[in-house]
Amino acid sequence: MSSPPSHARTLPPPRPARSDEAARLWALRTQAVRATCISHYDAATVAAWSASPLPDSYERMIAAGGAVLIEEDGELLGYGIVDLDGAEVEAMFVDPAHGGRGLGARLMGEIDAIARAHGLSALTVASSLNAVAFYQAMGFQTIGDAAYAHPCGVSLACVRMHKRL
Repeated sequence: MSSPPSHARTLPPPRPARSDEAARLWALRTQAVRATCISHYDAATVAAWSASPLPDSYERMIAAGGAVLIEEDGELLGYGIVDLDGAEVEAMFVDPAHGGRGLGARLMGEIDAIARAHGLSALTVASSLNAVAFYQAMGFQTIGDAAYAHPCGVSLACVRMHKRL
């Protein structure tokens, strides 16, 4: 068995997120959408998408035990949330300044473990266009193209994906 890449060994350990951290997570999500999604969506779409308010569902999913985060010296580096009721990856965001360190893969591994611990045998995701390659690398298979009617009023092109755990 080969050793993990050197950057994977130096990552801070993930920890469960707390419900009172929902706004902190949402702020990172907003930053990541603005920085990374502009490569695949027009500016007006990204502006509306990133301006949407924190949904009530975030606190519910976090309270259910479906969220993990990685931080370093108090700085939030990334997080993931799985909707355990819907067996769907709800969020996976890494601070754009910390991309390429293996944080997304580490978080996805934790989300998979949480899902398995809750008896799930598969996960789905409505991937933003810029994240399709990431989810493919994490073992997801494409189901098909879709449009997500975002609560902010825009229709986001996405790719529905699925993986067995």
